[in-house]
Amino acid sequence: MIDPGSHAALNLGDIAMLQVAVARLRELWPGADVAVLTTDPAALRRHCPAARAVPAPGRYGWLRADARASAAARVVLGGVRATRRRLPGAARAGIELERMLRGLDDDVRTYLRELARSDLFLVCGRGGTCDAFPDETAELLGELETVRELGVPTAMTSQGIGPLSDPGLARRAARILPGVGLIAVRERLLAPHLLEGLGVQGDHIAVTGDDAVEPAFAARSSGGSPTAIGLGVRAGAYAEVGPDAIDAIGASVRTAVERHGADVVPIPISLYPGEADVETFERLLGAPATARDRADTTAGAIDAAGRCRVAVTGSYHGGVFAAAQGVPVVGLVGSPYYRAKLDGLRDAFGAGVEVLGVGEPRLEQRLAEAIDRAWVTPASDRAAMLAAAERQVAAGREAYSRLAAVARRPGAALRPGPVLVDVSADPVPATREPVG
Repeated sequence: MIDPGSHAALNLGDIAMLQVAVARLRELWPGADVAVLTTDPAALRRHCPAARAVPAPGRYGWLRADARASAAARVVLGGVRATRRRLPGAARAGIELERMLRGLDDDVRTYLRELARSDLFLVCGRGGTCDAFPDETAELLGELETVRELGVPTAMTSQGIGPLSDPGLARRAARILPGVGLIAVRERLLAPHLLEGLGVQGDHIAVTGDDAVEPAFAARSSGGSPTAIGLGVRAGAYAEVGPDAIDAIGASVRTAVERHGADVVPIPISLYPGEADVETFERLLGAPATARDRADTTAGAIDAAGRCRVAVTGSYHGGVFAAAQGVPVVGLVGSPYYRAKLDGLRDAFGAGVEVLGVGEPRLEQRLAEAIDRAWVTPASDRAAMLAAAERQVAAGREAYSRLAAVARRPGAALRPGPVLVDVSADPVPATREPVG
């Protein structure tokens, strides 16, 4: 069972990580039933036809503080644990479990039933375990605690963790995260040290880079000389990119487009209404995006990044999709949350990534100079970015092979060979039934 970064399938970076997770799990365990929490089963079928939808509202209902803390909740969890020990036979245990869950809300019952029958619970591709999203962090920790109480092995992959300075959340994380069998993180600057400080053993931590590197690396072009400037700026409150910064970014990019004779291409990641990256793109340039630029699939976003000579992005996965294809990145950060993400990206890919703070003086000028530097990035630096991407793919696959030791049932290591995920084709129609 997978809890992905976006239940609504409205973040293309989260979707890319989920696609990789589903494919790698099914390579580890061919024919496995891979269940995914979602609020939009049709969108899940479009993006991940090999996954089975589980209603996410059951998670929300269970993780409400009053629901989990109730005496009834403790009885249910205790009863499920006792049932597993006392009734090893699947059929008898299933009957007993249904008796325990009787009387709960339908979605909550489905959620707990799916958790209890899982061989592995995987938190896949999430960047919300941090101070910027305290409610989401608290819910995730509560979920991991529930899974542990049910006796189900847990793992986390492609994680962005931190900054996490809230004392209450940190204490709770220190109680729960050391029990996770494997935590694979995207970067090595912040998350490993934070986790070790919370008591997670070093051999339970893997630095892999982002799982979304794999499909982007697979889509890289072997020839041609792109001439576009990619643009993806996050306008959500948690990004802390204010109106003055938006004006400066827009002016600088427009000037760079004229100076280099370039096209400008949006790199959409967030599709959430009110913070959709294409909407911010239109504000920055004062012009509507074309139909081609309104990508709503990982293939479309990766293709947009690959058509660029330089990517200017305040969106973390916009940077991932570009850097993994050897496209230099100018990262724009306004909050500690994005500083941690994009500094980690720079560390992972080296000289091909430059990070600018949007709150510092002379943003328009500094951004123009950074675009000019990125425009003439040496071929050797681009080649080094591709080599870094290849190493991250290998590290990610090695981490997934360790899941066989974490899960209840054995499995073989992931096979070496060509890149696993192909998102170059259009998604399957929403009417197609899920596989597995």
